[in-house]
Amino acid sequence: MDYPRLGLPLPLELVNTTFASAGQPRDALTTPEDLGAWLRANREHFGKLPTVATTSADLDRFRALRETLRRIVGAVAASSRPAATDIALVNRLSAAAPRYAHLAWLQRGPRMTLNETADATTSLLGGVARAAIELLTGSERERISRCQAPGCVLFFLREPRRRHWCSAACGNRARVARHYRRYARPRRTSGAERDKDRAPTD
Repeated sequence: MDYPRLGLPLPLELVNTTFASAGQPRDALTTPEDLGAWLRANREHFGKLPTVATTSADLDRFRALRETLRRIVGAVAASSRPAATDIALVNRLSAAAPRYAHLAWLQRGPRMTLNETADATTSLLGGVARAAIELLTGSERERISRCQAPGCVLFFLREPRRRHWCSAACGNRARVARHYRRYARPRRTSGAERDKDRAPTD
């Protein structure tokens, strides 16, 4: 599975699985195998990643969350209020994967383990939803931005020295486009040149 992974918080990594390449829209999550590859690519966000056989139903649930998060972060980037229905979906998915603590008292002392009551894929989906809640309620919310480079549809976290683009490549592309617009304006021709252009040819 190939998508422009930027090392961002997990919700933005999911959102950015829809992107543009050579001016064409692309979707990195079109099969259950794509979803499994995305989960493995982002395993550091999940702690211990369980071995799961992703299904078409799992894919549909992750894609639905992705589109919901895209609308939410799009609203945040535009300094708007997200739709209540989108917020409700994130909360519902987060609540579907409850976790409880279990205390065991061993010879070497007490140990706590966290247990999920849902199936593995629902727990992973709930983990993305929880990460989205943490992102949207934390200080990084103010840094969520939409890339301004021509043709790019990715979201990123704005940094002081990279205010408008998700990557150096997009920054370069934006500067090239700006340079082209500045110097590719039609050249004004003189009256003599216009008369020469109008002259009949043999």
